[in-house]
Amino acid sequence: FRRLFGDELKGNFNSKFAKRASAEDDISGAMIQLKEMEGIKLLGRGSYGKVTLVRHVVTGKTFALKQISKEKVETLDQHDHINNEKCILASINHPMVCNLIKTFKNRTSLYMLMDAVLGGELFQLLHKRVKFSEKATKFYVAQVTLVFEYLHSRKIAFRDLKPENIMIHQDGYIKVCDFGLAKILNNGRTYTLCGTPAYAAPEVYAVVGHDTSVDWWTLGVLLHELHAGYTPFIGCDANQVYSELRRYEMYYPKVSFPRHFSQISSDILKSLLHPRPKDRLGASSDGAKAVMSHTFFDDISFADIMAKQMKPPHIPTIDDCYDTSNFKARKDDFEKELMPAPPGYRHESWCAKF
Repeated sequence: FRRLFGDELKGNFNSKFAKRASAEDDISGAMIQLKEMEGIKLLGRGSYGKVTLVRHVVTGKTFALKQISKEKVETLDQHDHINNEKCILASINHPMVCNLIKTFKNRTSLYMLMDAVLGGELFQLLHKRVKFSEKATKFYVAQVTLVFEYLHSRKIAFRDLKPENIMIHQDGYIKVCDFGLAKILNNGRTYTLCGTPAYAAPEVYAVVGHDTSVDWWTLGVLLHELHAGYTPFIGCDANQVYSELRRYEMYYPKVSFPRHFSQISSDILKSLLHPRPKDRLGASSDGAKAVMSHTFFDDISFADIMAKQMKPPHIPTIDDCYDTSNFKARKDDFEKELMPAPPGYRHESWCAKF
């Protein structure tokens, strides 16, 4: 065996070991090729394609591979949309963002190779827990605040915050994902009607132009949903949500939130969910610093959060880099933000003070 195959095997092994050693040192991912990717499990499906957990056969490392159908991009005329997402992801890098590693393309598809985040969606954890304590809510909201501070410093509006777009890393910290609606606001404002109905700010619905202050509105909606278990503005369709928003604007600031919310939680919510964008917390020249300095975060050290020195309220169970058990199948047509309102929700979300 050694006489017949020894030298050939030795040469092959040496070549593979050398290639693996080089790939291990390739932090940027420049040497990774699409043909070296082996699919493990479908993680999600969207309008243009799907996201799959893949294994790099050279190193054994896992990544999330977003595949986008060229045919669908052509049919829906979304060239600018896809290029915009790629350009934004290529320009940023943050420990609490699902970062882009490399892009590929072939005859049928475009691909984005991303960090693999195997702890599942924050939405699934919320669905399991029903609602979070104020302390846990603060932990997750603080991290999103840091992400918004980073993005807004680069004039990027995220515009699609929701628990489904927040992944949980193996260390219990978050990774914000899906920059499909993110936009660089070089001119300061944009007029696109977009976003998740229950999270969209009043100025987005009104199509009067919006800026990065829409993200602080979505932060308020996220805070409410994490702490209450549902969004403050609920309806069976976008029109009903918009009607709730109009009613909210009519009574603001004489509004209140669920009874189990502390006064400090209600105060920051009212400031983030201000109907007038220019008066919204975070919309001033101080930006994210104004949000961070609110008394809601008095017992939070953003430096510790950034350094990941604060103990997370939940650390996912992950056996290895191939474990996808934290991703539970959901019906494709399930849209939690458009679910019928729970009984008596007007009294348990926000309500007018008479």
